[in-house]
Amino acid sequence: MKKILILLMFLGFSNWVHAGLNEADKAYKAGNYDLVFNELKPLAEQGNPEAQYKLGVLFDAGQGVVRDPKQAFFWHHQAAIQGYVKAQYNLGWMYFNGNGVAQDYAQALLWYKKSAAQGYASAYVGLGYMYDAGLGGVAQSDKQSAAWYRKAAELGNTDGQFNLGILYALGRGVPQDYKKSLFWHKKAAVQGDVEAIQNIGVRYKLGQGVKLNVVTAYTLFELASSLAPNYEEATFNSNSTAELLSEKQIQESKALAQAIKKNFPSALDQYLKTH
Repeated sequence: MKKILILLMFLGFSNWVHAGLNEADKAYKAGNYDLVFNELKPLAEQGNPEAQYKLGVLFDAGQGVVRDPKQAFFWHHQAAIQGYVKAQYNLGWMYFNGNGVAQDYAQALLWYKKSAAQGYASAYVGLGYMYDAGLGGVAQSDKQSAAWYRKAAELGNTDGQFNLGILYALGRGVPQDYKKSLFWHKKAAVQGDVEAIQNIGVRYKLGQGVKLNVVTAYTLFELASSLAPNYEEATFNSNSTAELLSEKQIQESKALAQAIKKNFPSALDQYLKTH
């Protein structure tokens, strides 16, 4: 009977934990961050890694609490040492950026590796950048960088897709191939990556990996500019490309860009399939 009682006690605790996390998730979606904090804090203090991770996110964003990078680091670390994959990645990011802790590229690499070992796509991107820049004690390697970005890209990670597209355009770590660059940037673009949209526009404007089409290029530059008004490169490319078009082409492209924006990114997906 004693063994059964202990089991029931643990089952009761488990149910309480899940109930608390569910309530916190509901409150977060509703924007009630004070309630989220109140639900998560006791669970985090009891050692629940998911609650610790989410509490760290609150402290980092200043949601329901005064923003405190050191507390964010503390709770992410508590979750990370228990193997919570998202916390391991965030901890790597914090070490990389010196957020709540002294900047330490070697520690960033360590935690990116731990997260990557569990198959977390964002950690693959982190490792790709470490090799790209030669940080944390690793030798700079375009091939290693490309390999890590590819692992992320194949899992659908937009940063991995975008970065791999850039490497194909530059011929770094992979043979230069504009068609493959375009392929990966289209993958990222239809997931909402504005930089990828802008880069596809560049390919169309220069006729790299695709038939030159200045109207399509301008449409994509306009779309990128409208989605991110402060994106100076897209605005510059839009303005310079407009000089190559007639007034009618400009107005038609602007209208098309706005139409795509209304049903973004699904409408962009359809547009790119026909161009």
